[in-house]
Amino acid sequence: QSACNKDFSCLNGFCPAFVTLEGAIPRKPTLPELNQQALPEPRRYPLDQPCNIAITGIGGTGVLTLGALIGMAAHIEGKAVILQDFSGLAQKGGAVVSHVRVSHADQPLHVPQITAGEADLLLAADTVVAASPASINLYQDGRTRAILNTRLSPVSGFVFQRDFDFREQQVLDAIRAHVHPEVVQLDFGRLAERVCGDSIAANVMLLGHACQQGLLPVGAEALLQAIALNGVAVDMNQRAFLWGRVFAEYPQQVAERLADTRQRSDVIGGDESGGTLTELMQQHETFLRAYQNQALAERYHRQVEQLLAVETRVAGSDTLTRTVARQYFRLLAYKDEYEVARLYTNGEFENYLSGQFEGNIKTTFHLAPALLAGRRLPNGRPRKRALGPWMFQAMRLLARLRFLRGTPLDPFGYQQERRQERELPGQYEQVIGLLCQHLNADNLKAARKLADYTDTIRGFGPVKTAGIEQAEKRYESALQAFLGADQA
Repeated sequence: QSACNKDFSCLNGFCPAFVTLEGAIPRKPTLPELNQQALPEPRRYPLDQPCNIAITGIGGTGVLTLGALIGMAAHIEGKAVILQDFSGLAQKGGAVVSHVRVSHADQPLHVPQITAGEADLLLAADTVVAASPASINLYQDGRTRAILNTRLSPVSGFVFQRDFDFREQQVLDAIRAHVHPEVVQLDFGRLAERVCGDSIAANVMLLGHACQQGLLPVGAEALLQAIALNGVAVDMNQRAFLWGRVFAEYPQQVAERLADTRQRSDVIGGDESGGTLTELMQQHETFLRAYQNQALAERYHRQVEQLLAVETRVAGSDTLTRTVARQYFRLLAYKDEYEVARLYTNGEFENYLSGQFEGNIKTTFHLAPALLAGRRLPNGRPRKRALGPWMFQAMRLLARLRFLRGTPLDPFGYQQERRQERELPGQYEQVIGLLCQHLNADNLKAARKLADYTDTIRGFGPVKTAGIEQAEKRYESALQAFLGADQA
């Protein structure tokens, strides 16, 4: 919800299943009230010389407000303050850097801009902006304390390339190399969502964290007054500020209290970043049993185990088998009409909605079923239809009929897209057979590229068709490289 720009252009995309809610009110987090008096006073900042604060972020997310709040708090305390904002041409969505300088009233400030290497504190609401050369020029190793919000925000490259590498670790390393070793790295966006129900409060939470650590030249009371004077979402922002202080003082206890226990077991693939291959296979097999039946899970298991035995003998590892397990699973568990119906009606979606929203909710499904496509859009893609909450009953029936998938009685199986999807697992099994037959220590690297050729097959309809065509081209070159390495 926090990232929605409210223009509803997402409904014009080809995603075949979308839901809108009318009358839904986001639930406010049920968290204990905080006793501010029980919280230790923030550490005092020794304002022996002017304090220079660099704030980096994205326009439109309240970054400039952070500087304004610090400035107003300094004014309330009778201190000298000067600000300069660099928002560029893209004031909303573009890079923003604020320079905030605070000193005692008897130490007037004449230059608004922080000079090179003179920043005492970095508040990085966005790490990409904080890692830019212009920003890094402000820091000094051993001097500049840094608090980083690790929540990733999409950059322009992601719009044009869905596999864009954000290089998150490299960005963080670039910042850490130029600041004080004691760096705070937290996903303040997630914390704000848990505490306030909206990630927009992350910046003020970051401010509270810095205040409690004694990194700000202004006090907590003055900052709370500044938030009140700002007059925008006062309760939420004061709550976020207080929770930021609490998290700085009791990080472990708050992390345990705010742990998100919601699990979405039906997300295809799940979290595959960790765990053993056995755990990954068990996760996939559990999903495939719910998706279709035990026979499909056993089919998956046989193919993966077959390759694992070969790779273990040849290389003593399971890296290739992991790739195959992931790609083969995706091809077996393609999302068709039956699967969309199952995911909507197995209870998790409704539980998720009831946990997120309250009120008299009316659900509308925005679907583009090929059998009911009718008149198409100018780009040739199916036109979406808005269908009411009665679709829940229709989907429950459709989900129970998934045993028809792939049989002559499957009414959806005669579509070109479904026929193509049914062929893909068999084609990939042939690749697994080739890997088992020709794998050796010399062609292991080429084998991994061959196993991953289906990675471009994603999405639905024409998007997926284009991905399949791209995968076919990748297959030819990857196969030649694999067999060539084997012969060499």
